[in-house]
Amino acid sequence: MTNKLFQYNAWNLDKLLPNEYLIKLNQSMPESEFRRQLGPVTTYLRTYGNRNTGFRFSSELTKPALTDYIVAHTTLTATDFELVDFSDINPRTSFFHL
Repeated sequence: MTNKLFQYNAWNLDKLLPNEYLIKLNQSMPESEFRRQLGPVTTYLRTYGNRNTGFRFSSELTKPALTDYIVAHTTLTATDFELVDFSDINPRTSFFHL
């Protein structure tokens, strides 16, 4: 599974700030590897969602369930990523390969 970077529109996740993105993770990837792959693109990371799950977060917005997410803050824009079409999941969501 490829990691993906994507940003929800405000109507979906109003807690996201400008230039904040949700990162979709490979469930088998440890946090250290995830942070290594992100490298300098983020200025900070924070867990989004159920705090009891720590680094991982499950969302009903995606299929299959039990997909993991973390919030990253970056100065990069959508043009820095390859667009992936997941309109069947949510037509108002933009997904990008990390």
